[in-house]
Amino acid sequence: MSTSSVELMRTNQLTGQRSKDFYNVRMGYGYGLGVRTHIDPKVSGSLSPVGEFGWDGARGSFLRADPAT
Repeated sequence: MSTSSVELMRTNQLTGQRSKDFYNVRMGYGYGLGVRTHIDPKVSGSLSPVGEFGWDGARGSFLRADPAT
């Protein structure tokens, strides 16, 4: 996967009401192409850097990726 593909995947794609609805569920996060993406650490309370991305899945599965590392 190319760097530009990962950048596109982790860029928040939500706007308008969809963005507000998702923000209510996952405060401080937006949603890219198939993954949540960290956009506001002051609101999320997370120590993860802006741009961290991943997903929460069924049965407790969880993935967090930091493209800077």
